[in-house]
Amino acid sequence: MRITLKSTGGFAGAAAPETISLDVDEQPEPVRARFQQAVKEIQPASALTNQPRTSADFQHLLTIEDGGTLRTLSFHDGQASPVLARLMDLLRQSKG
Repeated sequence: MRITLKSTGGFAGAAAPETISLDVDEQPEPVRARFQQAVKEIQPASALTNQPRTSADFQHLLTIEDGGTLRTLSFHDGQASPVLARLMDLLRQSKG
């Protein structure tokens, strides 16, 4: 499984774009299990909230490639559900 998070924007678009890409299958078992659980919990209907976007919000594109299946989700900071926010935190922590 490969997870990629592309983030752009921030306050008035001032932040440089950031991309984090991780091959989950290459991670140690405890890390791999946390990612697999987070991905399993993300359901399209519940992954996003109805929060309006502000000029300070980052825009994100999350791509999950798993066994030939590709899922993408486009959202801004205020829309991330707790499960989606946890997955983003895991990705950022794995970046080192």
